[in-house]
Amino acid sequence: MGLALAIKAHQEGDTKLAQIHYKRALDQKVVNPALYQNYGALLRNVGKEDEAIEVYHLGLTIFPDHFGILVNLANIIRIKKPVSAVSFYLRAVHTFKKDSTDINGVADCLLSLISTLRELGCHNCAYITLRDTLHCLGSKPLTYLTLLQLLDSISTHFKSFGGDYNKIDTLIPQYEQFLETLTFGADNKSLLPFYFGLASYYSSKNLSYKSQAIFERGISIIAKNLSPGSDLNDELRTQLDTHSWNYSNTLLKTQNFQLGWKLYDHGLTTPCPGRQRWQRALAKPFSINEVPLWHGENLLNKSLLLLDEQGIGDSMMFLTLIPKLFYEGAQLTLFLSPRLIPVYSRAFKKYLEKGNLKIFSYQDFTKGLLEPSSFNFQCPLGSICQYRFDHPSKFAPSVPILAADSTLTKSLLNKYSALRKINKPIIGLSWQGGGKAERISQKSIPKTELITFLSEFKDFTFLSLQYGDCTDFIKRCKRHALPLIFDPDINPLKDIDSWLSQVANCDAVLSVANTTIHGAGGLNISTLCLLSKSDDWRWLSDPKIKRSYWYPSVGIARQSKDGSWSNALSETRHWFEQGCPMPDGLQFDDIVHPAV
Repeated sequence: MGLALAIKAHQEGDTKLAQIHYKRALDQKVVNPALYQNYGALLRNVGKEDEAIEVYHLGLTIFPDHFGILVNLANIIRIKKPVSAVSFYLRAVHTFKKDSTDINGVADCLLSLISTLRELGCHNCAYITLRDTLHCLGSKPLTYLTLLQLLDSISTHFKSFGGDYNKIDTLIPQYEQFLETLTFGADNKSLLPFYFGLASYYSSKNLSYKSQAIFERGISIIAKNLSPGSDLNDELRTQLDTHSWNYSNTLLKTQNFQLGWKLYDHGLTTPCPGRQRWQRALAKPFSINEVPLWHGENLLNKSLLLLDEQGIGDSMMFLTLIPKLFYEGAQLTLFLSPRLIPVYSRAFKKYLEKGNLKIFSYQDFTKGLLEPSSFNFQCPLGSICQYRFDHPSKFAPSVPILAADSTLTKSLLNKYSALRKINKPIIGLSWQGGGKAERISQKSIPKTELITFLSEFKDFTFLSLQYGDCTDFIKRCKRHALPLIFDPDINPLKDIDSWLSQVANCDAVLSVANTTIHGAGGLNISTLCLLSKSDDWRWLSDPKIKRSYWYPSVGIARQSKDGSWSNALSETRHWFEQGCPMPDGLQFDDIVHPAV
């Protein structure tokens, strides 16, 4: 009776009552696999994962070959215990051969197994399993999504795949045949990612012509199915923006700048979780009806309002480009975050004094200091690349583009001179990226590993340039006797101008990819970026590229694709031993991709 009541309450969404009845059924020693499968799933959904695992294990003592319990247990332990998860997936597949009633269930199980093998770096095993899955189960959408994931992973773990990249490529013709069978409609609009996923794959292999052909096919499908009054319109436009934005990120990383920068504008309307709503959220003082968007028109004697990007670092990056616009006779107005106004009032002082430039904040707008009639055009800072800077060879940054407050810089120099070792260089240090928790972890280097490494270097004094809470890092430095200067009077999150004076006191900078790179690069200080394997569109994926294409003074030491920082730290050691010289490696390829 307890199990029936539990299932009823579970179906009705009463999780508290369902838990009570499931527990009663356990106490009654009900012999039914649904008890363990359903109760475990419920516990997992309410956040009681440890209890769910206990229930699944208990169920397997009674039903050791139950497909559903085996798969559910593998799914729940997959992140923390992937090797154990593989064993349970394999047991489930073996069990399925005896009872082939749930073809979709075994397909999901196999794909989870393949993904887990891929995450473990067992690419040959993943490939063989996927190949056999395609043979046994035929063309299924999720199978091909798994293939795309495996392709992406193998392309970055070439050596662990035995160097035989052609093995995985043999599955691509099957994928393309699968695309030919697709027909679009309200019931399968989710099939569009297959086009864009394959386009990204071809882009990663530098097959631009194939990549763009597949991408354009996906775009054409969306265009054909956008019709007045259709319920699909909003969803299709969202897919168009989302896939175009993601594809632009891939193109920029693989140096297809012209199409990449054109598609970059989709970030203005691509949904983003959180308060910012869009991937590129801008403060907009005027609608496009009040001030039209700039689409690359001649700027001679024209007034252009440039809107800053939501990220401080992105704004600083794109602002390196605008001096070139003054050569066209443009009258520019920057609409900036208040944090950046003192920085760029100094950096662009000569343009302000000549009357070529004005700088305002949103607060100025609310006070009525800006009028739409003052501008011929407006444009987000990140959108100017497609019109004037669609290849790094067209960038014209003068270095340094930034200038720190000389009075404060001198004051901080006196302050830090008393704290550092005599005549020892000061190395600026930043170890943690920004963003949400998961992204912070991906962009950052483990604190203990970094501190242990830095403790080898007794001839340097390190200066914290890190924003946010540094308490834990400082404590660890003290335990390792690492000489780290931390100045509590400098808060980059509130006063970036003072922080810039702090950066200016560094002889060199070592940092992960965060705002520190823009400060140090803008000041033209020799900098080494510890670049995560999860780097974003701001960096080029080609391992031959050893410098940022935005900042000539910023070199790159890349995290290995297997997650190890040992090679990057080895490069850092060499850089330290050479006296932290300016980088001299490639910033970008000499190849200019043709316009599309």
